[in-house]
Amino acid sequence: MEHINLGPIKNIPGAAVTTRRTYQVLFDSPEDIYEPVLRTAALFSQRCGVIVRSEHVRLTEVASDLLLLLEPKLVRQELVARWPGTELTRNRMSRRYIYDLDDELLGWLVQSARSPFQWVNPELPEDLHFMREDCSTVLGTIAQEDVLWLELDNEERDRWRDVKDAPIIHVAT
Repeated sequence: MEHINLGPIKNIPGAAVTTRRTYQVLFDSPEDIYEPVLRTAALFSQRCGVIVRSEHVRLTEVASDLLLLLEPKLVRQELVARWPGTELTRNRMSRRYIYDLDDELLGWLVQSARSPFQWVNPELPEDLHFMREDCSTVLGTIAQEDVLWLELDNEERDRWRDVKDAPIIHVAT
């Protein structure tokens, strides 16, 4: 299995200061791990979020339809300057949609893309991320940079490694 450098991810804006560590996922191709990583990360997550970069972004019909489909699971939408992995500058803001993550919503996310790096505006909402109830990050992506990481404590890491077919993870360096 090839190790792919996922870039500098030690000081990710929005990462909670906890006893959690940042982990990389090992994969040969992002398509191979997309569904398994989402399904495994969902075991530790109660929420998921996506981003629409600005009101000037013209989402595709597929992206707009997906946001409509997800709307019944919407917890809140907010204007933000930062989310897991990203911090905007110059007073720019993006719209963040936060949803209750359940099996139905997870199924829609799995069907909507073939890779975690396809979540880029305007084709889809951007930077899919999974969170705990307190909105701390479990799974983060910076789709435009092909970056994906996990933030797990030791117990979660051990549980991840016990899940059948879970992608292999290791501490980020």
